[in-house]
Amino acid sequence: MHRYSRIEFLAFGLLPALNVVALLVRGLYISTSGNYGEGKTIPILVILVALILLASMVAAIKRGYDLDISAKLSVPVLVVSAGAIVPLPLLYLALCLISAKPDSTAANTFGPPPRQMNIGRWLWGFVLLIAPWVALFLLARIL
Repeated sequence: MHRYSRIEFLAFGLLPALNVVALLVRGLYISTSGNYGEGKTIPILVILVALILLASMVAAIKRGYDLDISAKLSVPVLVVSAGAIVPLPLLYLALCLISAKPDSTAANTFGPPPRQMNIGRWLWGFVLLIAPWVALFLLARIL
């Protein structure tokens, strides 16, 4: 498992976490609008949100590796802050803003330094942000 730089965590951790908030707001709108066809997509929306949040937490663990924080510490902190709702965005923002020390021993402990973000990785991050919305739109039309 490689480490994530701040930019990589932004693309694969923070932005997907914000996408979860937008998806949950959309789910609230669907459940209160009374449109029966779209209401059938709520269970799928919940599954998508759980998967995106899980992937976002994996990105947070990889970012923690770059900051010389082990998964044994990262996982309980993420679970507790996810249960508290408000601290999770603050934790993600802190992970995005804190920079790793250049002479950190994390390179030896948690693998090589983070890779550079290229255009392909940015496009992949964009696809991962758009995919749940496309899936919900298509499922609303099919169901």
